[in-house]
Amino acid sequence: MDTSTIITYSIRGLIVLLFLIFGARELMLLFQRTDRRMGRGWTRVWAVARATMFEAWAGRVWLLPVLWLGAGLLLILAVRPFDESERIPLYIKMLLSSQETLLLLMMWVMACVSLPRERERKILITNASKPLSRLEIVLGKIVGFSTISALALLVMGLASLVILQVSDMRLRGRALAAYELQKQDFNKTLVTPSEGLKQLSEEGSLFAYNYINVPKDGGMNVGVLAIPRDANQPPIRYFVGGTNEKAIYHFGPRLEAPEFIMPAPPGRRPYFVFYFPCEILANPPPAKIQLQVTASSSGPSTPQVKQITLDNSFQAYWEPDQPDELYSTFDNDFNITKDRGLVTIEVTCITPGVYLRVLEGANPDPKTGEVPSGTESNIEFSNRIYEYDQRFPPRTYFPLARPSVRAQEYRQRQQISGLKSGQFDHEQAIYRFSGASLRNVQVDADGKFQLSMQLETDKSDNPQDPTFAGIRVRSIDRTGVPDFEDTRIEVHEKRVWSIKVPAANLGDKDPTKRGDMVVMVYCATPGHAISLIEDSIRIELPQTPFFVNFFKSEAVIFLEAVLLITLSVACSVRVGWPIALFCSGIGYLFGYFVEFIASLQDYGGLGALNYSTFGHNAVLYHFFDTAASYLWLVLGFISILFPNFNQFQPIQYIGTLQNMPWSVLAGNAFDALVFSIPFVALAYLLFRKQELG
Repeated sequence: MDTSTIITYSIRGLIVLLFLIFGARELMLLFQRTDRRMGRGWTRVWAVARATMFEAWAGRVWLLPVLWLGAGLLLILAVRPFDESERIPLYIKMLLSSQETLLLLMMWVMACVSLPRERERKILITNASKPLSRLEIVLGKIVGFSTISALALLVMGLASLVILQVSDMRLRGRALAAYELQKQDFNKTLVTPSEGLKQLSEEGSLFAYNYINVPKDGGMNVGVLAIPRDANQPPIRYFVGGTNEKAIYHFGPRLEAPEFIMPAPPGRRPYFVFYFPCEILANPPPAKIQLQVTASSSGPSTPQVKQITLDNSFQAYWEPDQPDELYSTFDNDFNITKDRGLVTIEVTCITPGVYLRVLEGANPDPKTGEVPSGTESNIEFSNRIYEYDQRFPPRTYFPLARPSVRAQEYRQRQQISGLKSGQFDHEQAIYRFSGASLRNVQVDADGKFQLSMQLETDKSDNPQDPTFAGIRVRSIDRTGVPDFEDTRIEVHEKRVWSIKVPAANLGDKDPTKRGDMVVMVYCATPGHAISLIEDSIRIELPQTPFFVNFFKSEAVIFLEAVLLITLSVACSVRVGWPIALFCSGIGYLFGYFVEFIASLQDYGGLGALNYSTFGHNAVLYHFFDTAASYLWLVLGFISILFPNFNQFQPIQYIGTLQNMPWSVLAGNAFDALVFSIPFVALAYLLFRKQELG
């Protein structure tokens, strides 16, 4: 935890502590009955909330659902999806986005205007005849506007469900008509009717999927595979030269080198050793095999790019020209003086006609940094310490295990091409499910589980033909169990479909002892290609009702509205409504862009503006670079004082028809509560007691 975060939590804690000290009596009155005719404090809070609701109704809050309905229908009419299966997800995004925007805007204005207007009209002073405390007034305002928000969301949510149900019925009808037309034309064109249209007509698009997918980082890889005959051996991966495929290696948590070695001349600097065994298919073979290497660190740095050539033993050496941009330095006492963080190296082969083998390696020991003996890796790093000072033993660093390989990108998805001839299997996407995630897989009465797929196609040749995919499933820890393989699965583009896989391919019969499971997917149609992402292959779990998932998203909007209302009420306690609007609006912007503002500090001063020193005065540049660095620090500190509104994302799951886990909703509710308490405390402390008579 950094210093600014500690200071932020200390400020919030101090505000809450002062609130508990000075407002202890009023807090107790919320749960006590001082007089049998007056009721408890919550009764008086609700009385203020009711008055606030009537005030909002008089302020024409009822126009909110009307304005939303008009805006939502206009947006829906403007939707022109690339594929009909995308229509309902786009409708959902339009409806929820318009609800969120209009509700937050209206509640923001009303919450900022309410208390200042009551001060102007002397309503707070007349409340002296009524037994209301400062805390009850603040809570009453928040509860009142929050109740109005909940009612408005309920009306808009029910209307949205009606719109989506009607749209889904119409979509299914059009899909059925198109499928029947394709069946009638089959005898003339010999084009197989689309099974995707048939599935769309039968199931519609109102789903709430539950599934297990691979991790975002490292769970999905790509490569041309050579499959060993021994089922217990993992496949051998290659990436193709002369293409955009690249292998990505991570050195973590950092690469360390002493300070005194940084200014060393060429030939004495820290260096990388590259070793890529190659299979050469080109005839005649290429005269040389060239790699393009890009190295960067997670800290503020400039990426280093270099072209290197493999020698006859498929090795190459590289000393970066600016090592201080990559390596974390330490002094004579082994104290880190500059931390560059994780180092990433991307390797692309620019020589066509060769396959470069990817060595899987092993994770270094976190204490010693050493890997098991006999481990082979494509890249090693040496810092040459021993050559300078014999007190320091030489140190070799290895990248993390199982480097990722990315295929050619197509519409921000990785694309694998169709069948290739030769001694290798075709290009494949490799999904590795962790053994821990396989413990919750449900098996049906036939002893099988569902593996789901959602793929897209790119047909460069014979576009009228369907695209077929092949799939192979292998358990890493299960010996004697043959791979499950299906070589002819028709791809239903833009649709999710499932295949049944025997439970034996999950691994050990004891779920707690299961190892990883590998799923390999390839395109089995020449001239076609399949594009996919991490969620394209997943293990299907029972679905959740769509309306439950929809109202989870509505609940996220409600929590965001409650937090904004609390911030607005706190800002309006002591100032007029224009200043309250300005302060709460700035607070919302800082909270919404908190992650962006934090990223500015990673790039340094003027580096965040993509400004360099080339051709400029070094002294002047240093001055403005330092000033910008301090500015980013100040903005970052201010931003973390406000709640992170960017974490409330009602469309994140339902936008892809995925069920929102209850844990995500509970996390949003907890964050809204934790961030609201300091603002309630601040509003109470700023409330002038004299205003109550």
